[in-house]
Amino acid sequence: MPFQPGQSGNPNGRPKGVSNRRLKYRKIFEEKGEEVNNKVLELALAGDSMLLTYVSKIITPVVGKDDFLTGIDLKGTPLEQIKKINEYITQGEITAAEGSKLMENAVTFEKLIQAAQFEERIKKLEEKAGFEK
Repeated sequence: MPFQPGQSGNPNGRPKGVSNRRLKYRKIFEEKGEEVNNKVLELALAGDSMLLTYVSKIITPVVGKDDFLTGIDLKGTPLEQIKKINEYITQGEITAAEGSKLMENAVTFEKLIQAAQFEERIKKLEEKAGFEK
């Protein structure tokens, strides 16, 4: 019987006392993570094609994931930052995905600036009108 739209597949939730598998594995990995990583790398380097694929797709991108920020100058306003990011993408210095992440940060920063400016303007108007907090 298919689930009805808007209805939970488990309306009562997880029963009390049932462990969360994600937390269980996180604890194990915290204790033995380095050992597991070393074994995965050892087997991959020994020719295990599945682990070699895993290492190349998962572990390798993590190494140096923020290296693209080296040499990136993003001083200026958020609009100036976005223009610079576009230049870096066009010149091939960063990927479009990296540029997109940087642009998201610049846009978020611009929104924070606007919110702070708006709050300051409201405060000044309230003071001018004689409102008290």
